[in-house]
Amino acid sequence: MAIWVASKDEGAVRNTKDVDVLLNRPELDLAADAMSAAGFDMTEVNGVTVFLAREDPMPSRGVHVLFANERVKRPTRIRRRR
Repeated sequence: MAIWVASKDEGAVRNTKDVDVLLNRPELDLAADAMSAAGFDMTEVNGVTVFLAREDPMPSRGVHVLFANERVKRPTRIRRRR
C-alpha cells in the first residue's frame, strides 16, 4: 500500500519527518549495505548514526539508529544560578 501511496504523493507515506530504527550494533554493516542499496548513506551527526537519503540528505529527515542494549547519551544538565 505504501508503494502505491508514494507513487501518488511521496510525502503522504511518512507520518513523521524522521524515522528511528533499533539495531544490534553487530548488524550495523548489514543494515548499511541494505540502506545503501535503497539510496541511503550512513553518516554520524552530533554523535548519532544516521542514514541520509542521497536525494535529500537532511539529518532532520534521516533514519536515526538506536542501538539495542546500549544507553542513549544523557543530555547535559544546565545548572541554574541562584
